[in-house]
Amino acid sequence: MKSKVIPALAAQYLRSLEEGTVNHEVMDTAKFLIEGIDPDQSPRKIKDLIGISYMGDTTNSTKTAKGEKLGVMTYIVYLLSGKMSGIQMCKFASEGCLAACLNISGQALIGFHSVGLSNHCLIPRLIRTWLVAWNRPVAEKIIEHEMLLAKKRAAKADMKFAVRLNGTSDLWWGSLIKRHPDLTFYDYTKSPFNMRLSDKFDNYHITFSYAGPNNVKHCAEALARGHNIAIPVVKGDIDRLLESKRGYTLDDSDARFLDSDEIRLGLLTVKHTPGTQEGIDKGFLLDGEGFANLERALGLVA
Repeated sequence: MKSKVIPALAAQYLRSLEEGTVNHEVMDTAKFLIEGIDPDQSPRKIKDLIGISYMGDTTNSTKTAKGEKLGVMTYIVYLLSGKMSGIQMCKFASEGCLAACLNISGQALIGFHSVGLSNHCLIPRLIRTWLVAWNRPVAEKIIEHEMLLAKKRAAKADMKFAVRLNGTSDLWWGSLIKRHPDLTFYDYTKSPFNMRLSDKFDNYHITFSYAGPNNVKHCAEALARGHNIAIPVVKGDIDRLLESKRGYTLDDSDARFLDSDEIRLGLLTVKHTPGTQEGIDKGFLLDGEGFANLERALGLVA
């Protein structure tokens, strides 16, 4: 039976955000409990203790489901952004990126409209985030256990297997990746440090992410290092850009390690979230004109 203590704290914390406050007392209590977890317990027992079913999965993501059509099964981990968790999960996120963050999209958006922030999707994401932040060794123990089980499922289904540890975060997982050189890992990142460090691993594919005007120089560095760039584009303009072959779509699949480097700019159709317009206003989400300006800034056109 799963414990209800930490989920109750997570729900209480999320409700405090809806009231415009941050319940630091709840966070301190949760941190005390999570830091005190016995790492020698089994992954299943630890998950029961903190009230979650999994750290990552291969079946609950619309992002990775499209890759299955290409014969790829992906294990992905979803955490909660610093804007909501109070813990920085994406150090290089811009204001526009934070405004348009996909934490509240898909199932989380459905839950948000029905019961608010303290819904069935965001509560476990918050607990996973707390575990990663306050007891990383235990979090990695669970992730490794689930990851290797998923690898077996992929082999049984005669599918390729890949791992995306940053579904909604931008953390460095180098020690875990290093321990599994036989597995394919991939991520998006806005961190120039993660991008540079990833070059040390043959099994880690990075797509660098445009975050707004302030990270154009890092986008240029990423191109020089051989990485492709992910660029969020508003729905009305993306078809015209694709038709002109000025980019390739990131919407058909999440399996970025299969991308070629013939066209270097990947275009991601912007999903509507409560912060979409703010993301556009802050220069993170681009229309056709904004994309053309970025091409010039990167030296791709005159």
